[in-house]
Amino acid sequence: MLDHEKATIVEKILSGTVFFRTREVIYKIASPTRETRGLADFLANEASQDLNFSQLITKEELKETLNSKGIWTYEDDSKLKISEDTIEEIQISIYKNFFHSKAKASLKRRLIGLRQAISQANEKKSSLENVTLEAYFDFIKDRFIVGMSLYDINNNKIYDAENFFNQDSLMLDKAYDAWITEYSMFPHLREVSRTNPWKSYWDSCQSNSVFGPSTSELNIFQRNIILFSKMYDNARQSQEVPPDEVFEDDDAFDGWMAVQRKEAEKNRGKNNADKISGQKGDEIFMVTGKEDKDKVFNLNDHHERMTIKNKLSEVQSAGGEEIKESQLSDVQMRLQKELAEMVTNR
Repeated sequence: MLDHEKATIVEKILSGTVFFRTREVIYKIASPTRETRGLADFLANEASQDLNFSQLITKEELKETLNSKGIWTYEDDSKLKISEDTIEEIQISIYKNFFHSKAKASLKRRLIGLRQAISQANEKKSSLENVTLEAYFDFIKDRFIVGMSLYDINNNKIYDAENFFNQDSLMLDKAYDAWITEYSMFPHLREVSRTNPWKSYWDSCQSNSVFGPSTSELNIFQRNIILFSKMYDNARQSQEVPPDEVFEDDDAFDGWMAVQRKEAEKNRGKNNADKISGQKGDEIFMVTGKEDKDKVFNLNDHHERMTIKNKLSEVQSAGGEEIKESQLSDVQMRLQKELAEMVTNR
């Protein structure tokens, strides 16, 4: 992004206000208060209850209908989940190959293609969601929030809550369109959060005090830029902080985050296994039911899982003959390495 584009986004986020012009007059949409959001939720619930058993169906009912007609099946959902998981694996590879330009570029191209496929799948999946009860609820709530946060430039309210649904909707349509347009900022919030001018505001304050004391009064853009800022702060305080260049590459950074999360989950799982089994050490044997064996097996990393599979393969290849632990290939390799180290250190 250009510097002036980032500065414009920061000004919008700091003010919490959306300005727009219609019929040569300037209007503004203020950040909704807690009371406005609560009232919007109340009115949306009232409106959706009136339609609960008539024109609209729920998301779950739509899901079943799309599956039965073969438009979007449960198998499609599974494939989409696999594709989304694959994105994380590619991001991990990008991080691990960050300074291998050719490999990284190849992974980036693969990621672009996969994201395009996922985007098309999500578009197909959500194409009919606007007919659901939940979508209607969100639409009514959002329009009410916008309408009750709408003022002219002299701070005069435009809509009245009691007569909201009976008032002219033309101005509300203009305001709602202006508010929806602001969501184009979302793809840029990560970059904005780690660069100036936002970073100068963030670094000079404590937590979200850049917006004032009340977190509950923040709008969706303010909350998200705080989350990104805290994410980068936490990464820089990590014991395994990545190179500065990784912070500038969203995919590499997400790959680093995934590696850290997986390592933490693995360590947490192993610590819990130690406590449950009452054993400690590099190799712990646990008796489980058939349905839990995969959970225990997955506590091991890739190398450890391959070692276990190789051991099982060697035992099975023995054809029922007794095989001692010292005869297993991984044990022999470890013993040879220890012997070599002893000779070297003499």
